[in-house]
Amino acid sequence: MKNNIFFFIFLIPFCITLNADRDSDHEADSDRFGTKHDWCAPSKKYGHHAIIVDTTEGFSEAQYSLLQNQILNDASMTDIPPYDKITIINITGKDVQATETDPIFSKCRPRSGQEKSQYELDHPTFFGMPGSMMKQMMAFFNDGLANARAEFSGLQDSTGDFSQIMEQIKELSRIKEIDFSNDYEYRNLIIFSDLMQFSKNVNLISSCRDRKNCISWDDFKNNPSNRLKVKNMMPRFGDNPPKVFVYYLQCKHDKNLDIGLLEFWDGYFTDAGIEWDYDTETSCN
Repeated sequence: MKNNIFFFIFLIPFCITLNADRDSDHEADSDRFGTKHDWCAPSKKYGHHAIIVDTTEGFSEAQYSLLQNQILNDASMTDIPPYDKITIINITGKDVQATETDPIFSKCRPRSGQEKSQYELDHPTFFGMPGSMMKQMMAFFNDGLANARAEFSGLQDSTGDFSQIMEQIKELSRIKEIDFSNDYEYRNLIIFSDLMQFSKNVNLISSCRDRKNCISWDDFKNNPSNRLKVKNMMPRFGDNPPKVFVYYLQCKHDKNLDIGLLEFWDGYFTDAGIEWDYDTETSCN
């Protein structure tokens, strides 16, 4: 595992904001329980971080630990700026289609009240927002995050009937309720998945899993029977697409990284105009 995976995911997109001050927002700061504005600043959209977790082929406790240790932990949240939004989506492949999938968590990170935080907004001030109130709001935020984490525990034998990874990315680019819009100053999309897409639009099971030799993206998209599907499947993120980081759970199907699955997805992301990178599991039994 790369030691700098978390740095890449969260800090690189903030290189322009780490040293920039954000103004405090009264509406966000007075949203004590996060029920009115989700602790977001209604008048300003800073950053949005969407996390898609693919549990369609089960989710081992080892994978759960990786997810928790790398991203979904309380300490990680203090590394992103206040008022940035975090949205977590679990794609299970059970009954619910990508168009119907609701986030299991979607809140902005409130001010933490930590005096040693790198962000000025987190620091309590005598005439401003008390540190005790900030810490209380951060505790409520972390409680919600803990409930979201619990959704991914104990799923070893929980498998779905389909795996709509591309469909979910497409819906993320256009569903207004999720609010992953181009209005944000920056967006990150983080995906935990084995990338084994299995849907009526794109089915990689027969080549990637069964024959261990994935079809290339070019061959797939240039097949006359697939051209309309590809056109309809591509996300539309606008002129400022999100940066994508994939945590590739390759141990089950692509242990040696030699079946061409990463190359297939590289073609997809390239055609979608999306900059992406990935990391892999390190312990494949």
